[in-house]
Amino acid sequence: LACRSGDLGLDGLRILSPSAADALSRHHGELILDGIESIDPVVAEALARHEGDLRLNGIHVISEGVAEALACHRGRIALYGVKELTDGVAGILARHRGGLWFGGLEALTDVQARLLATVDGELLIGGLRSLSDSQATALATHEGDLSLADLETLPDHQALVLSGHVGGLDLPSLMTLSPATAAALAASVGALKLSGLASLKEEVAEALGRQHGEQHL
Repeated sequence: LACRSGDLGLDGLRILSPSAADALSRHHGELILDGIESIDPVVAEALARHEGDLRLNGIHVISEGVAEALACHRGRIALYGVKELTDGVAGILARHRGGLWFGGLEALTDVQARLLATVDGELLIGGLRSLSDSQATALATHEGDLSLADLETLPDHQALVLSGHVGGLDLPSLMTLSPATAAALAASVGALKLSGLASLKEEVAEALGRQHGEQHL
């Protein structure tokens, strides 16, 4: 299987031995192991040698040892099953190059926001319905595409802060925008994605029309 190119989905696997992980590390392309619920540092070290996106969405807890290994991976890593991080793990994973996807975080400290903002590559944070001002300020410093997948509210002043972000900004769960928030987001120069908007008032459309970057509504 590892000799095949392209996406390789093995969601039925529940346990991954070090030898199997070593074999799969030779695969080129996206490797999907969403059925695996836990891995040890030895298995993580083997998977880190894999070239391509790595999906480990069944894992709920990341130890510092596993984080150290995964941080060496080159390619995007999806960890949608992780509900919370320690500051230590966040700091280690922030060294990863290639992008991180957290689809189900139930909490994020201001320290963790500052650490994750240093990720080199795409950063997706899902699970959070709102941000603190300090979190918005921290995440705005991230360079690369930023997706706040479940953000449902965005005050005008936070929108203005995030508009300074360098890279694309994806806010798919915002269903409405005030004219003030739209005007703030229009200051963004990267791609702006607002796919959750159910309707656009004339004032909102006019404000967004002043944005010079690519838009997906």
